[in-house]
Amino acid sequence: MGARELSRDALSDPGGEPEVGVLLLELDGRIRSMNQWAAWLFDVDPADWRGRKAKDLGGHLLGDGPLADVGDHLASPRGFSEWEVEHVLHGETRVFRLRTVSQGLDVALLIDDLTERRVVDSRFKAVLGSSRDGLVVVDEFGMIVWPNSRFGHLFGLHWRQFKGMKFQTAVDLISECFVSPAELRAFLKLCESTPEGHHETILDVSWPEPCVLQVSTRPISNERGRNIGRVWTFADITSFKRMERQLRVNNMELEFRVRERTQELESKNRDLEKAHTSLENVNEALELELDMAKQVQDGLLPERLPDLPGWSLHSEYMPTGKVGGDFFDVVDMHDGTVFLVMADVSGHGVPAALVTAMAKMSFLRWVKPGYPLDVSEVLAAVNSDLRRAVRTDHYLTAFAAHLDLATGLLRYCRVCHPYPFVVRADGRTERLDHRGGFFIGMIDEARYTQAEILLEKGDMLFMYTDGLNESADPQGRLFGLQRLEAALVCSHLDGPAATVHNALAQRDGHSMGRPPNDDITILALTRD
Repeated sequence: MGARELSRDALSDPGGEPEVGVLLLELDGRIRSMNQWAAWLFDVDPADWRGRKAKDLGGHLLGDGPLADVGDHLASPRGFSEWEVEHVLHGETRVFRLRTVSQGLDVALLIDDLTERRVVDSRFKAVLGSSRDGLVVVDEFGMIVWPNSRFGHLFGLHWRQFKGMKFQTAVDLISECFVSPAELRAFLKLCESTPEGHHETILDVSWPEPCVLQVSTRPISNERGRNIGRVWTFADITSFKRMERQLRVNNMELEFRVRERTQELESKNRDLEKAHTSLENVNEALELELDMAKQVQDGLLPERLPDLPGWSLHSEYMPTGKVGGDFFDVVDMHDGTVFLVMADVSGHGVPAALVTAMAKMSFLRWVKPGYPLDVSEVLAAVNSDLRRAVRTDHYLTAFAAHLDLATGLLRYCRVCHPYPFVVRADGRTERLDHRGGFFIGMIDEARYTQAEILLEKGDMLFMYTDGLNESADPQGRLFGLQRLEAALVCSHLDGPAATVHNALAQRDGHSMGRPPNDDITILALTRD
């Protein structure tokens, strides 16, 4: 393509996205022509500058323009020269890349504005540097553009050693750190065979520190959909794998105990048949104990909901058996605020009920009028109590919140619990999907974070346990969040009681009379 053709092709609308400024120069640096982008860039009329020196262009605005040293590059023996300058144009500091290309008797001068690209590069570096995973960005030619420091640390090297290196070379360099280098190379070969795909695998590392890495990669596409590179992620999942192994060990121990107990029961089967009458008496005693346990558990639930000025409340509690694993509470702090909690203990029956009682007592221990109240700190304290007191694998999901009745400000923490809904007065719905932390009672020294939302007049907060949304029809299809959300939208204007009843009615219709397979607990409140 000739220089004149290049100039015509590079014309762009100066009011649109900046492209390339093009000037055609004589060998002595005089301007033959310029495109619209260059004219806009230097705020000149192209006709006024035809035949004038290019080094003066911009000087009429800046005194010493970005093209002041263009003469030093026109005589390049290679016929090509490239350099960058930084100047203030139109009140902004801009970075330009300038390139001269000799073509016969003409010289094409190309001007690219790199300012936005540099800003993006800077932000990109910050994102990579803040990641806890090892990250590597590879261009379409397989060259490493950006590695972060975590990637180098995983393999006992400095990240700068990898920048500009072929990714294949980097893999060869780090492969000996893996327990099985062949598995790494096989995974790389798989990724190369399907470059448009998203792949991941789990590999063991033996050096510099033993760990388990989840290696994944995905393609990067430009705005036109063309593949321009890949992102590789090396995530350390050692702690999760350790937990997984411990869970398997616990399951094996449990299975062994079950088999052992089964053998004992089989050996005593004849004795149990002879003691049928005694067993009936025992069953009656157990039923009595369950009734007593139910009375105790009923005492854990609010006998009546408090009267909250400006707010309407309604609740429903439906255990699947005599005792359940759900509980909720509304604690009036007597300072214009209330503390809300809804929790679901894993499992069913008496063990879950016992853990429920301990959890409820722990909440009451830390939520008292006059005490400083922070939702995340309350959950951390309850987690510590349960870790000390519970020796089984029971744990809690929970939603806890501190509500200011006057302002409607709700500070909350959702811990692996089904999303509560906020139904706005105009019918819009929001799911409180902030994840505040891991299961309560599962790991020591767990930490939790809280979020906040403002409830306006007419807004409703709807909390529930998973027995509601996981109710199934005869084909096994769940009631689900979408059906629940639709039930809330069509009845929220009638108040919390009507909304709760409609949600339960819709669940009953979906399940076609089948009882729920898990406890259902609901609490709804509306700002009047």
